[in-house]
Amino acid sequence: MGNKGEQIALDYLLKQGYSLVVRNYYTRYSEIDLVVKKDNRIIFCEVKLRKSFAKGKPFESVTNSKVSRLLKAIDWFLIQKPEFAEFVKSLWVISIVLINNKPEIQVLEFDGNGI
Repeated sequence: MGNKGEQIALDYLLKQGYSLVVRNYYTRYSEIDLVVKKDNRIIFCEVKLRKSFAKGKPFESVTNSKVSRLLKAIDWFLIQKPEFAEFVKSLWVISIVLINNKPEIQVLEFDGNGI
């Protein structure tokens, strides 16, 4: 389901005017599902998909430990891609629930203070 969720999230972001920088960026700390940009803003996305709310909202599975690993992965990305150093940075958790096969999307944004 991971690829399906990432594709739903990417389609949503593209409709919002973002462009894809990289998908599935791997580091030793964590994987960043999607990296997108718009103007001078770069967004690092963790995507979570569920078929129902039976086990809670998808974003609830993103722990403090996961956020910490994502922040380290973002730091590594920015070292490897210095052209984005001056961009405004954000970490988003894109939470998707499929209701009758229709995606319900919620975006939780962490500001760039910790990035």
